Amino acid sequence: MIAGETEMILHEDFDDTRYDPESMDDGEYDDFWIFSSKAKRAERKAKRTQRKASRIAKRTARRSAPTRIARKEKTQRFLSSLGGAAGLGSAIDALVTKPVPKQTQIDAPEDLEMSFSKGQPQKEDGVPTSYIIAGGVLVVGVVGLLVMQSRKNQY
Repeated sequence: MIAGETEMILHEDFDDTRYDPESMDDGEYDDFWIFSSKAKRAERKAKRTQRKASRIAKRTARRSAPTRIARKEKTQRFLSSLGGAAGLGSAIDALVTKPVPKQTQIDAPEDLEMSFSKGQPQKEDGVPTSYIIAGGVLVVGVVGLLVMQSRKNQY
């Protein structure tokens, strides 16, 4: 209905009865030049359907081509000969050279002492960080809930 009034405003001849909603039947009301006619919509829909069918036919022909099928079978045979996906990964790892870290000789001063102990690391005393984070989240959640309830009670 709004499209009809908009069409009347956009049309140059405001006195033209072709665009008067009261003079039209219900079936003709939405058949303005903006929306086109039902026949034109049906024609466009048929063309879309035809294009879609032709695309599907081309895709089917392309996928069923003998060269494509042969290439797919060759790839599957190669992959199975390597031992599947895990074998392919190990083959790639064997081909790719891994960088060797450079080790340099450091001349340390005589007064420098280094100790590499195999003892247990020292434990820090106090509250673990995860407990502090969980407590903070809990406090923020409770405060947020209280604020929401207070605002809800005001209205």
